[in-house]
Amino acid sequence: MSPTADVIAASHARIALAGTLRAELGGRDVAARLPGRQGRALFAYLVVNRHRPVPRGELIDVLWPVVPPVAPEAGLSTVLTRVRRALGEGVLCGRGELRIALDDTAQIDIEQ
Repeated sequence: MSPTADVIAASHARIALAGTLRAELGGRDVAARLPGRQGRALFAYLVVNRHRPVPRGELIDVLWPVVPPVAPEAGLSTVLTRVRRALGEGVLCGRGELRIALDDTAQIDIEQ
C-alpha cells in the first residue's frame, strides 16, 4: 500500500514478529503500546495479511479460536480501538474489513 498524507506514521516501518514482538512505525516504538496479548496478536495478523482486507469475522476467529465471548463484536471493537490508539491516526484502516497501512519500505523480519 502506498503512503498517503493520512498515513505518515506508517512510513519506515520496522517490524519483528519472530520471537519478541518489536514494531517501529515512523520512528515511534509502538510495540509496548499495543494492548496485551490480543492487541499484539491482532497487530501481527494484520501485518502478515497487509496486502488484503481482513473481515471482522476472521479477526474474531484469530482472537478467540475456540470459544468466542458472548459479544465477540463488542470485544473486537474494544481491541481495535486500543490498537488504533497505539498505532496512531490512519494506520489501521477500515471498519467491516480492516487493513494495516504500511508503505512499500516496510521491513518485516519474517519476509526478509
